[in-house]
Amino acid sequence: MPLLAKQFTVVAVDLRGIGGSAATAGGYDAANMAEDVHQLVEHLHLDHVYVVGHDIGGMVAYAFARRYPETSRGVMMMLDAPLPGLGSWDAVKTSRITWHINFHQTPELPEQLIAGREAIYFRHFLDRDTFSDADVARYARAYAAPEHLRSPLEIYRAFPANEKFNAAQQSAISMPLVLAPGENSPFEKLMPSFAEALRDHECANVKIEVIKNSVHYVADEQPEAVA
Repeated sequence: MPLLAKQFTVVAVDLRGIGGSAATAGGYDAANMAEDVHQLVEHLHLDHVYVVGHDIGGMVAYAFARRYPETSRGVMMMLDAPLPGLGSWDAVKTSRITWHINFHQTPELPEQLIAGREAIYFRHFLDRDTFSDADVARYARAYAAPEHLRSPLEIYRAFPANEKFNAAQQSAISMPLVLAPGENSPFEKLMPSFAEALRDHECANVKIEVIKNSVHYVADEQPEAVA
């Protein structure tokens, strides 16, 4: 954010139920969370915004581009993010690396197993070279309340709705869409299939920008390159 704030007004959005944003009973599909972001853009009187999303945020950023192309300045980034229902999505879902997708989608059980063990669980995904114990503790506190632990799991449970939404999008959009995987990410080799799928769905301007010396958490691992 400090790097980008030299030239832009930068707003970091906590998605629905995440961090400082209120948790709700439903509405965790990407298209609806894109509406949340759009309402925030309108409330702040912003115009022609760049939308940057990492992982699930990338799914929301793509839904934003689809629902509100007139609002975007014309550049949108998906940082190491696969897109449900497009390209190699089936390979992503069945990979051993993404075992957590099915686990998170299981009704009720993940909440019971993770509650009180948030720091242990998050540390499994967050390597010590990039994320300190203080970082992990902060994330654990953010998800400690039951409703805030349930919210990210509901985001995964909404993936089938995202698949249907993405598969249905056929309108032509000309804004540049940038797929930015980490060089060492398991998603990197799948990005050409996602790029081709976007082109097949009438996205006229798609390119891939690989973030060197990075894996998945590209903004934390290589902030200057991402900026």
